[in-house]
Amino acid sequence: MKFTCIEQLGRLLLLVAVTVTLTGSLSALAADKNKLLNDCEAALKSKHGEDSLVRLKRTKTFKGLTTLTFKVVPEGGSRTSMTCSSQSGGELVIK
Repeated sequence: MKFTCIEQLGRLLLLVAVTVTLTGSLSALAADKNKLLNDCEAALKSKHGEDSLVRLKRTKTFKGLTTLTFKVVPEGGSRTSMTCSSQSGGELVIK
């Protein structure tokens, strides 16, 4: 089945439009997760002290709920595991 030049151009433009849309959506999701990471890290440092070590261990997103798991070592304290979650950019929940 041969396509005319106009049909091929139309298909190419459609493919480009879909690619641009998907790329924009993925970068928006990455920006949201990066903001959540920064907010969670700041909240954990304010809770356990600015000199505490906070390291990201795991991320999980399911049905709009993003959960980040951290290892937190307060200065002079023992290591603990903390989770920080947010429902689609909503309020942070730290456990």
